[in-house]
Amino acid sequence: MSRGSKEWMARGKELIDQATENLKLISNYKLDLVNTAGSVIVDMSNTAYRVLSNTDGYSTTFDEDSELNWATDQTKLDDIESGRD
Repeated sequence: MSRGSKEWMARGKELIDQATENLKLISNYKLDLVNTAGSVIVDMSNTAYRVLSNTDGYSTTFDEDSELNWATDQTKLDDIESGRD
């Protein structure tokens, strides 16, 4: 969904298509991930630098019931605010 012009939508599709193609190549070991120096990025999934989620347990922002019951989890709002400090 977009309010952009047809040119911007076409450009967005182009970028998404290229990113998807890159992910497919990476998953098939036909493209390596490299850093800005050209060195392959090591697998860090089992290190302290792995991506962690701090959103587990939050209620969803938009529930599937009446919009009169929709609310943003206050814990989520507090975490967002504290992350900016």
